[in-house]
Amino acid sequence: MSFAVKHKIGLLEESNICLKKEVIYRFRLYKNRAAIWRKDGGKLSWDELQDAKQCLIGDQVAIEVYPSKKDVVNKKNTRHLWFSKEISDIVKAKCIHPEFDNGGLI
Repeated sequence: MSFAVKHKIGLLEESNICLKKEVIYRFRLYKNRAAIWRKDGGKLSWDELQDAKQCLIGDQVAIEVYPSKKDVVNKKNTRHLWFSKEISDIVKAKCIHPEFDNGGLI
């Protein structure tokens, strides 16, 4: 199966989103993953990625995975966020951070 076919398995929606004036993003939304990139090919800042996540999947926990070097596929500046109830539960239970202890996420 080709890469072009594989990356569409489980695809729910593909479109453009505009979060701030004149900044257009493209995305692919899957059942438990969002792929997000800038139309101009530029890199997404953390704030832009957070805005895109909020727009696409709302106020739920998402994670970004950094694979081992041999498993990296980097064809363009696409960021992938994974989300699910199970991921949210694990993050809330296991990823304790002092900044969240004051009634925040955890």
